[in-house]
Amino acid sequence: MSKEAMKLVANNKKAYHDFFIDEKYEAGIALHGTEVKSLRMGKCSIKEAFVRIENGEAFIYGMNVSPYEKGNIFNKDPLRVKKLLLHKAEIGKLAGKMAEKGYTLVPLQVYFKNGRVKVEVGVARGKKLYDKRQDIAKTIISKFNAEKVYNETLNWAKVYDEELLKLLENKEYALKIIGIERGNAKPRKDISKWSDVKNSIIYMYDEKFFENEEEYEFGKINDKEEINKILKLYLEKHFNIEDDKQTWFDKMKDLAEEMGYAREVKEYKQNPENWKGHVGDISTVLRVALTKRQQTPDLYEIMQVLGKENIEKRIKLLIK
Repeated sequence: MSKEAMKLVANNKKAYHDFFIDEKYEAGIALHGTEVKSLRMGKCSIKEAFVRIENGEAFIYGMNVSPYEKGNIFNKDPLRVKKLLLHKAEIGKLAGKMAEKGYTLVPLQVYFKNGRVKVEVGVARGKKLYDKRQDIAKTIISKFNAEKVYNETLNWAKVYDEELLKLLENKEYALKIIGIERGNAKPRKDISKWSDVKNSIIYMYDEKFFENEEEYEFGKINDKEEINKILKLYLEKHFNIEDDKQTWFDKMKDLAEEMGYAREVKEYKQNPENWKGHVGDISTVLRVALTKRQQTPDLYEIMQVLGKENIEKRIKLLIK
């Protein structure tokens, strides 16, 4: 940093503790008026912040700018993702570094320079063997409500992803999907950047689900006849979209027992020779039938969003 008309706002000493800083870049930043006023009062923290290059642009995540005390309705979310202003050549160099193993981008300082807010960005190599930046991003975004995730993703998709933008056209349905496991004591942490949203919602749309020709991977239960029996029995005897979560899970246990699987994982582990598997294996069959994935957010919540007609249609696709 040069010494011309500068005022330090925030300093990230932790970055120097965790990383080797190979290069430094000075970036401008796109801010709202109330945010600038807060920065003039020193109301900023970058201890948990990091920088990403996405689609040829730079963004800072986790930069906390406290609400301006007189801002009222003009205040913005303190942790909103903010765009950094760099030359294309600089962004190209940074993107090249990010393609190399072991590098990450961290903000080192926030300061005023000749009346303008600047962010010093460091090209960093971890002093440890792991990089926590993605986990931090997931933690930050997990605290956002569905409306905020939807709006941020919509704005991103308008510029970068027409397919995702089309999926978001039905706002009511999109909010229901994004709201799955959001706002809980342990919210989902599968989104570290807005481009991740498409992969986390796409299987909920019939036009994408049925055009996807990938094979169903059911995991432990891979016998087609067994899978057919499980799904058919569930649909004919146990499925009721009106069930609450506890009733739904009790029925999954009943189905497991009827098919020769333990009602509890613990029960199976104690005497594995007595069972084909456990209720978790049965749930996986249903999960894959409805999403083509073995790992998803809460299956009950997914089913509530899909609705009776879509559930039946997807299961019947596999029942002979």
